[in-house]
Amino acid sequence: MRTARNPSNERQFSSTEWLTKTQIQGFFSRLAASRRKEKGLLGMSVEKEEDVACLVEDTERQELLEEITDQVGLKHPITFDVYDLCEYYHQSKLSAFNVQMLKSILSHLEVPFKSKDKKGILLSKLSVVIAACTCDATLYK
Repeated sequence: MRTARNPSNERQFSSTEWLTKTQIQGFFSRLAASRRKEKGLLGMSVEKEEDVACLVEDTERQELLEEITDQVGLKHPITFDVYDLCEYYHQSKLSAFNVQMLKSILSHLEVPFKSKDKKGILLSKLSVVIAACTCDATLYK
């Protein structure tokens, strides 16, 4: 939340919208308690509850990882922050990013550039990287 930015490199969330560590911990604590209640784990011994919870959690995590791998592998191989760069590329919208954001993206992707490079050069370097992606362009039309 603290580092998320929009295409013009402005913060997406103000400091008043940031969640505290306690708020996040409380959310996950309530979520875990509701899951235990749904799965009927309340009333078991602590050891048995932990064993069952671990098995369920491992299974859910494995299923989630497989689902994410399938989705990411086919639809969104190149992303930065909250942006699907392949989508921006295929819709010819990479120019919506300002120079500072383009430099951040290229740094994240470990693409070398010069500090004095202008927007056109940065866009061409980013386009070369994204053009090499194996994603299906028809997904973005």
